[in-house]
Amino acid sequence: MTTLPRLLPPLLGLLLGLSACASAPTPLPPPSDAVAARVILAGLSFEPHAEWVSEALTSNFRVAQYRIPNDEGETAEVVVYHFGPGGAGNMSDNFDRWRGQFRTAAGDPVEGEVEHSAVDGLMLHALDLSGTWVGETAPGSGEREHRPDYRMIAVVIGTDAGFYYIKALGPKALLDRWEPAWRAFLGSMRPAPADPPRSVLRSAPSPSPKRG
Repeated sequence: MTTLPRLLPPLLGLLLGLSACASAPTPLPPPSDAVAARVILAGLSFEPHAEWVSEALTSNFRVAQYRIPNDEGETAEVVVYHFGPGGAGNMSDNFDRWRGQFRTAAGDPVEGEVEHSAVDGLMLHALDLSGTWVGETAPGSGEREHRPDYRMIAVVIGTDAGFYYIKALGPKALLDRWEPAWRAFLGSMRPAPADPPRSVLRSAPSPSPKRG
C-alpha cells in the first residue's frame, strides 16, 4: 500500500504547476505590420504604423505626433520635431540632454545605447535609454516627472531641410513590444525635397484654434 508521505511530493509538484499555469499572464500578440499612408515633410518622408493614433500637434515644432495604444495601461507617444534649417543642436548636445532625463534605480545617470544606421542615403543616429524618466513636466518648468520602468528611443536625422528629431517615449514593456514596428518605421525613412509643393505635404492634424 502506498503511504501518504510518498504521495505528497508528486501531488505538491502537480498543484504548484497548475497554480503557475493559472497565474501566468497571457502574452499579448505582436503588433501587425500594417502601415498608414506615407507622410511627406520638408526633406523627409516616412510611413507610421497603421495602429498609431495621429494626434493634434501641441507645439509649433512638432510636425507629426502619434499615440501608441495600450489596452492594459499607460500609452506611449511618438513625436517628430523639426526646428527649421538651423536645427536645435547637434547629435552630441541632444544625446547629453536626453541622458539627463533618465536615472537608474540608484539615482545614477543612464548612458544608454547608441546606434548609427543609414537608410536610403539618410544617416540615423539613435539613443536608447531605459530607467526612471525624470524629464520636465513642461519645457522650462523646473518640475520633473518620476516614472520608473520607462524607455525612450530618440533619433537625430540630417536632411536637406535641417535636422529632424524623433522620439518614442513610454512604459518600457510597451515600447519593447512595439520595437519591431518602431524599427520598421525608421526603415521607412526616405529623403524628400527640402521645399516640396504644398499639395503633397502630409502630416498630423493641427490643433483647433482656441476661441475667446
